Parts: sequence; C-alpha cells; structure tokens
Amino acid sequence: MLHGTCRTNVAGQWALLSVLLLGWVPLHAVEDLRWGPLFPSTEGCGGTIYGMTAGPDDIVFVGGDLTNCGGVAVQNVAAYHVDSDTWTALGNGLNDRVNALTWYDGALYAGGMFTQINGGGIASRVARWDPDSSQWTPVGNNGNGVDDRVLAMAVMDGALYVGGEFQNANNGSNSLPASHVARWDGSNWSALESADGQGVSSLVWALVAEDSRLYVGGTFSEANVGDPIEVNGVAYWEAGNWFGLPGDGGVGAGTVRAIGVLDGDVYVGGDFLQANTGNPINASRVARWDGSDWHALADMSGQGVDASVRAMTVFDGSVYIAGIFETFGDVDPVTTNRIARWDGDQWHTLGSGLGPSWGRALTGYGDRLVFVGGQFGSAGGQSSNSIAAYQTRGLVEIELVGNGNGTVIDNGGLVDCPGDCDVLFEWGASVELTSAAAPNSDFIGFSGAGCTNDPICTFDLEQDVTITAEFNLKTYTVTIDSVSGQGQFTVDPSSVEHGDDAGGTLVPDPGWSVYSLAGDTCMPEDNGDDTWQASGITQDCAVAVEFRPDVSLELTTDSQPALIGQPVTYKVEVTATDGAPVDGTVTVSAGTGELCLDDGVPVPVAANTVAFECQIQFSGTGSRLLTADYDGSSTHMPGTSNNLVQNVVGSFEIFDDRFEAQ
Repeated sequence: MLHGTCRTNVAGQWALLSVLLLGWVPLHAVEDLRWGPLFPSTEGCGGTIYGMTAGPDDIVFVGGDLTNCGGVAVQNVAAYHVDSDTWTALGNGLNDRVNALTWYDGALYAGGMFTQINGGGIASRVARWDPDSSQWTPVGNNGNGVDDRVLAMAVMDGALYVGGEFQNANNGSNSLPASHVARWDGSNWSALESADGQGVSSLVWALVAEDSRLYVGGTFSEANVGDPIEVNGVAYWEAGNWFGLPGDGGVGAGTVRAIGVLDGDVYVGGDFLQANTGNPINASRVARWDGSDWHALADMSGQGVDASVRAMTVFDGSVYIAGIFETFGDVDPVTTNRIARWDGDQWHTLGSGLGPSWGRALTGYGDRLVFVGGQFGSAGGQSSNSIAAYQTRGLVEIELVGNGNGTVIDNGGLVDCPGDCDVLFEWGASVELTSAAAPNSDFIGFSGAGCTNDPICTFDLEQDVTITAEFNLKTYTVTIDSVSGQGQFTVDPSSVEHGDDAGGTLVPDPGWSVYSLAGDTCMPEDNGDDTWQASGITQDCAVAVEFRPDVSLELTTDSQPALIGQPVTYKVEVTATDGAPVDGTVTVSAGTGELCLDDGVPVPVAANTVAFECQIQFSGTGSRLLTADYDGSSTHMPGTSNNLVQNVVGSFEIFDDRFEAQ
C-alpha cells in the first residue's frame, strides 16, 4: 500500500527477517523491499492495465480492460489517489479498452478502442475527462475522434498528438485523412502533413515528445505517405516535416512499441532483433540512437532482452522497460522478469520483477516512484494485482527529537536538516550522518539503521530507514557556594535546562536579614517573600548568601538648645540582635544639609551595644530634624535611628533666658 510519503515495506521486512533467521537469503530479497506500494487483489485492479499517466493532485490514472480497482467498480479507466491510498471511478467510464492516457490542457485525455462514453453518447476512440465538472466529452469539431483504435498519446507545443491504427481523424461527415497519427490543438483535428505527404504507412504504437520533436514508433516502414521516406519502424516529426533516424536508419523487421528520450539519446523497444537497417547491429528488442549512430544496450551480461518490450519510461536518469521478456543479456543472461532498468552503462534487475504475465504500461511519479501496469499478480515477490510501484531511490527519514536544537548533516552534502526532513539517496549509498548541536543544546545520539545512541551514524542504504537524532537542551547545576550568618537557604531545582529559572527559600532567622545574595555566573534576586530566583540560567552557577544581625540606633545629644557657631556633640548607640558591631560608619545628618560622621572604632557600651560620636556646628538658628545612619559594617546590617529635633539659637537668646531665670 502507498501512503503520502513512501515508508519501508513492513511485510517485506518480515520476509527478509525470516530468511535471515533460516540462514539463507533468496535472490533479490533486499531489492524486493524497494517495491513499496503494492496492490493485492482487493486493492489492485481487476483486468489488464494498458495505459497510465501521472496527473495533478497526487493522482495516477490507469486505463485498460478494467472492471474494478481497489474494490471500486470502474469501466476501463480509474484514478488512484496516492496520498490517501484510495481509488475512484471516473464517471461511468468508457465502453471498451483504454490504451493510452495523458494529461493535457487541464484535463485527462483517453485513447483506445472505445466508441462511447457510458451513458454519455459517442466518443470515437478519444475522450476528455474534465476534473472540474466530472464529465466525459468526445473530442472533435463537427466530428468525433478517429476511425480506429488509438494506441499512443503525447503532448507537444500546446497540442495533443494521438497515434494508432486509424486512417482518419474528426470521424464523421467532416473527417480528414490522417495516416495513423493526428494532432488536436484543443479546437480542431489536423494531420501531420508536409508539402508532399502525411502520416506513416502503418500502425503507430508509441509517441514521445522531446522539445519540438515528436518521435513515432510502430510497424510502419515509411513516413510522409504520398512522397514516402524509408524509416523502418521509427521516425520523427519536426517543424512540419517527417524525418527518419539516420545511421542507415530504423530497426528493420519488427515493431517499435515504446520510445524514451534521455540526455538527447532516443531509446526504442519492441519486437525487433536488429537496428541500423542498412548496416545492421544486433539489438535484441531494445536499442539507442545517439543522433548519429545506433547502439545496442549491452553490458557484461550481453545485449538486449529475450522477448518483447511493451512499455518504456525515462525517470530519474534511467530508462525503465517492461514487457514479456524474462532475461536481459545474451552472453550471461540475468533473470529480470518482465521489468528492468538501464542506467546508461549497464542493466539492473528490479528485485524479482513481475509475476506472470506481462508489463504493459510505465509512468514516473513524484521524485522516486515508477508505476507499472499490465497483467500480473506479483511484484517483488509480493501480491500486487496488475499495478505496482518501484522505489527508484532510497528514503532516509530524519526525525529530530528532544527539547534541544541542532542540525543533522551527511558526508555527501545531501543532508542539511535543522528539523525533520526526508532525503533521497541512491540505493546502496554509504551514508554517514553527523550532528551539529546548537550552542544551547547537547547532542545525545542517533538511533535507527543499526545506530544506537551513536555520535556518528553510518550505514549502507539498502532499504528505507528512519533515523532519529536526539538533541536536548543543556543542563546546568545550581549549587550553594556558601551561607554565612543565621537563616535558611535552599536551591530548588538544583538542575535546570538552558534558559530556565532556579530559585528556592531565603529565610533569615528572627533578628537577622539578608545582607548579600550573589551568583558567580547568574544573577539571583531576593523576592522579598522568603524566596529567591535566578532567571535565564545559561551555565553552571554557584550562589552565595550572607545573613547578618539587625541593628537599632539611638541618637542623643546634651546640647539643647545648641548655640549657633558652637560644635554640638551627638552620640549614637548601635545595638545589635546578636553580637556587637566592631566597625562601620555612623553619619548624623540634619535636614538643612549639615552632617557629621564617625568611622572610628566604636566604643563598647553593653554586651551588644557600641557607641559612636560626632560633632556638627550650625550656622543658622531654628529647628533641625536629625537622623543617624549606620553602614559599612563588616559584621552587621545597616540601620537608621530615630528622629531628633535640634534647636539652634543665638548667644543673646541664651543670655536672656539665663537672666530671666535668676
């Protein structure tokens, strides 16, 4: 079965595992796993598929002698929806075999042996399916299709070309001669005619367009009927004229049933045994024309295949052929079972190929699937009824897991995945995956394809694999560096991920306060509610806290009132809740700006009390509001005293007061 992204075939994995456990591996066991989308009898098609084409919206269209596909009743034509793995009928279908399908001008065109649209009137061997209206319509202008079966279709220069057994196009009262090949421009039919002739002399089995050149293959020996040129089974139409393929031309006796073009070279397949008619070379049923000369498709196994080639497609740099043949190579034959691949230098099997009886249609889909249709019951040794798909390259699915960030790269430069991604490799490729963690993350390891938390994952790609790369955010420890004084300090959590916060409790004992809270690489803050927090941790951090005893200050003076211009002595007693201060500075400040300070060694007064003294000389009279502040202690908290009102008077006021008192 096929789903949106092709996955490794699970049934195939179990089959391979079974034979490995038994100690032997059958031929093609690994390659058979590459037959990904399989269609057993209930999901494939009942009947023979003769034509297929890839359309838009992830659809592969199939045509032939069909009664059902995927359990859906159809009439000779159907649509397979790749993403949803479902089949749909195209209306009521057509009343006879469909041989060829192609997508042209926003619609599906079908050609074959049919003469009617089921329930919709006459359609002489060519019909159009409109996906918007879901309706079939005939193709013609005061006429209808062609007068005999259509076997091939192609699109070139904005027009549809059909080939087959017919002699006339626009069948009906306005028919026109068109010997086995005709052109539909969306409005009118026309023959492929030069100034002196038109069409080819017999049956057309294959049409392929390349740029503005239409290659035609079949049983004909001549082109440009009326003023014929000898072409021997293969010709091309370009710029209003017919041409043979030079190099003593064509394939001689036999039929060309399939054509493909790769890198400018023309590949032909069919029933012939030789190419280059005038100076023949052995080319068993498949040959290549390079623009000047003909060549057999030969490697160490020999050349050609042992029976008829019925279909060909060019995909992903290779030529794929299907048909009735069993082997390729006439020197050391290799069993290939009705389907094979030519890579430009050598032949390849596609696992164990197709089960009886034959492959008849091929089309590429997406970036790695070749669909094959025909009449067969298996593909790659697994049940697949008349349709299957081969994975031309291997899929490496890379999944990034964990809460971190990073990138996965490979040695070949194909992989550069900062997130989940799918990457295609050639089968058998040696893949080496490495990682690059983001600065905030650590790479944990790879898993999948035999890798188990490995820092580097290396494997040969023989089947689709899923590789998991785990990146986690870096983890940092938050520890207590030191705690001095009396109070409770905890860290919770003690291990945090990159960018997270740390914190805990910060509770001084009664009579104590938090004097300092600091981290070596983070910035902890006192929340003021017996907790602390450090935000955005980006490395290991050690936190230190110091609790100190609280103090109270009493500010007094014996000079009341004070005399202007005379020093006034202020005494400040500092009492601590635990122990006596041993140093520090006391500053006495007046609201009018005057101040004094004492930063000497304090004088012990009582067990937990020391005294400081300093003087202020006032220059004006009136009341002053004074306070004392204690700071700079190496052992205790700062503190502020009570307010003290200081009256300042002139000398005559003191004299008058004293005189009156006498």
